[in-house]
Amino acid sequence: MKKILVIDDDDIMRETIRDILLFESYDVAVASDGKEGLEIIQEESFDMIVTDILMPDKDGIEVIMEAKKSQPNIYIVAVSGGGYIPAESYLKVASDLGAHAAIVKPFDIDEFISEVNTLLNSTPAKRNMH
Repeated sequence: MKKILVIDDDDIMRETIRDILLFESYDVAVASDGKEGLEIIQEESFDMIVTDILMPDKDGIEVIMEAKKSQPNIYIVAVSGGGYIPAESYLKVASDLGAHAAIVKPFDIDEFISEVNTLLNSTPAKRNMH
């Protein structure tokens, strides 16, 4: 069973993504911010990380950079609703740093699952979704 870590500081979004992935029969762990997520990554290995970009303590960009160092073959899906700057700007940086998919929140659940399933069931390749 593929393991996915969901990192998002928004409780509702984190639990929603977790529930979607559990419904798809993935083994899912959650973290409420980048710092907690990176601590979990040091203790366990995952097939994929789904991370928000804008978070307190450590943001998703830091998560991507540090996760790629410790688990270079991990798939990363970056999600962002933006903030003062449009989400696409943050997601472009995430893609440039190694995220395999960059998805703007709110997203279509079917498209999200399709992207996750495609990544986890394919050979490594850089993919982007906007």
